[in-house]
Formats: sequence, structure tokens, C-alpha cells
Amino acid sequence: MTHPDEEQYAEMEQIALVDRLKRDIETLAGKIGPRSIFVPEALDRSVNFLVHRFSELGYRVSQQSYFVEPGNVGNSDCVLSQRVKVANIIAEKTGTTRPDEIVILGAHYDTTFDNVPGAQLSKPVQVGY
Repeated sequence: MTHPDEEQYAEMEQIALVDRLKRDIETLAGKIGPRSIFVPEALDRSVNFLVHRFSELGYRVSQQSYFVEPGNVGNSDCVLSQRVKVANIIAEKTGTTRPDEIVILGAHYDTTFDNVPGAQLSKPVQVGY
């Protein structure tokens, strides 16, 4: 039995990462679906999913929770009828080769309203490949 060389191993890792990212996106966009302040149960499920996933990957996870109060939402005609708890998710991991460096990545896990499966972007985005 032969073992993969470094290049083959790196390619296998990349394929596994792409598969993992696709499954995570399918969970958020498909199984959980629209995730907004107008669908707070789905927003909670997505927070729980992401906290669990980050923890599985070895990150220290914390949340900054706050409330969105009832009333008009932004500059739209949409009105929120109830107080909704929302959260920023913070995942931290100390690097092994450069532990003193800090990398910050921000992303939305919510959707704009209750009828879309993913965040509305001005340009299409592909994950992996």
C-alpha cells in the first residue's frame, strides 16, 4: 500500500474542505432556510449550528448577543412585531506557526428577509473550487 505524497495529501485536504463547506452551506441554506429577524427560530438554529461547527473544528466560541426591538426595520416598509435576540459569533484559534498574528474574518449568517435562502450579495460567490 502506498501513502500519498505531500501534493496528493494537500489535494485530498482541499477536496475534503470543499465538501465540508458545501455541506455546511446546504445545511444553512437548505435545511435551516431563511434566517432573519422575521424567522427567529431559524436564526437560533443557525447560531446553534455554527457554534457547534466552530467548536468541532477546535475554535473557542463566544457570542455577543443583543436584541432588535419591535418597529420599522431600516429604511424599509417591514415592521418587526416582536423583540428578537440576535448574536455575533466569535470563533478564536491560536495559530501554530504565527501565534502572535491576528486574522479577522467577518461574514453574515443571516438572510435579508423571510423568503430567501441566503444573504443577498451584489456579486455571485463560489466556495472552494
